[in-house]
Amino acid sequence: MAKNAVTYLDLAGKSKTTTWDEVFRATNAVKAFFTELCGRFVERDQVAEAVKYALMIREHVLIHGPGGSAKTAVADTVIQGIQDAQIWSMDFSKFMGESRVFGDFDVKHAQETGELRHLIRGSLVEANFANLGEFSDASMELQRALMRVLNERQFIRGPQKLKVPLITAVANTNFDPLQERARHMGFEAVLDRFMFWVRVVYVEKPENEMEMLDIFLERKQDRPLPPLKLDDIVMASGVVLGMNLLTNLYVKQAFRELRSAFVAARGGRRMSDRRWLKSAQILEASAILNGKTEADFDDLRPLSLVWCESPDEEKHFIKAYDDVVAKWRSDQHKQVVDAEIKLLDDYAGTVPDSAVINAYDLPAVFMARRRLNDMTKAVQQAITTSPASSKKKSDVLVSLEL
Repeated sequence: MAKNAVTYLDLAGKSKTTTWDEVFRATNAVKAFFTELCGRFVERDQVAEAVKYALMIREHVLIHGPGGSAKTAVADTVIQGIQDAQIWSMDFSKFMGESRVFGDFDVKHAQETGELRHLIRGSLVEANFANLGEFSDASMELQRALMRVLNERQFIRGPQKLKVPLITAVANTNFDPLQERARHMGFEAVLDRFMFWVRVVYVEKPENEMEMLDIFLERKQDRPLPPLKLDDIVMASGVVLGMNLLTNLYVKQAFRELRSAFVAARGGRRMSDRRWLKSAQILEASAILNGKTEADFDDLRPLSLVWCESPDEEKHFIKAYDDVVAKWRSDQHKQVVDAEIKLLDDYAGTVPDSAVINAYDLPAVFMARRRLNDMTKAVQQAITTSPASSKKKSDVLVSLEL
């Protein structure tokens, strides 16, 4: 493979090859699109950032807030602005059935075969992007029916098993998802399918109210956005999904430690392992959006988009981020970690060969066992200050249990 070559995953999960030049051309198109979007919607930068990163990692967004706060307008503008894509939009209601989402049943096929299947043409099952309006109004049964489509990108109804080409769904609701989760036990699993939760309120700053008025009077919201093609989104997001750009040991350790610090700051309430692992792709997306082929410490900052469930948690995240990143940027701290790992590597390098321990030479066996016991005590007493050195210590102790 050429030095400049890079692989990415298409919508079918197949590996394709392109170049970094093409990847950065695609990510520049994504950035230009969302920069212009922010100029149309006042005080909606966080929503734009959430949707941008959702496209980059092929995940979903839940926007919540009062009616008339541009939730639907932002989603419509993004989804309608992506060229060459299959889109699907629906405003949900309490009594809406699955046929409105997945297509009507094929009556003729049922009469001929006795099998029920949906006529999926024009339904969510064929969409690349979806706008799910008034999502909390949907029944719990319909919300749960959507879970496999949102997460696994599969539609399964009896013998009908289809792969769904969905990249991102943007849902909106007037209800607070945290309150809905407290009221409905089953809503927790539904919410976990949305990596990004964004709360919006009415425009707050007086000067921004005038800007919003001018945008409306001058019809700026109706002007064309910079072109953003489906293929560019597939390529950019496919690199994030298909490659490992989180390769720097210190950045990985800071990522793990930041999670612990943030969880502690918000009272010990943990995020799901799925959310934490998936959020690692935020760092990779941030890297290529900023013209890099490897994530660095700066790419940890956008994690607040997926970790913070409410505006109050943002301050906890910022404090944890500042503390953890400052420590891991320190050369002194890196040197301590490197020294610990080298010490443990040295221990591992002197572990007696198992053939010696299993030999019939009894004095050699006793001497090897004594060496192992002494080394085990030394390794157990070794101080470790990072996840990497802690894992190395664990690995060495396992190797000593010959």
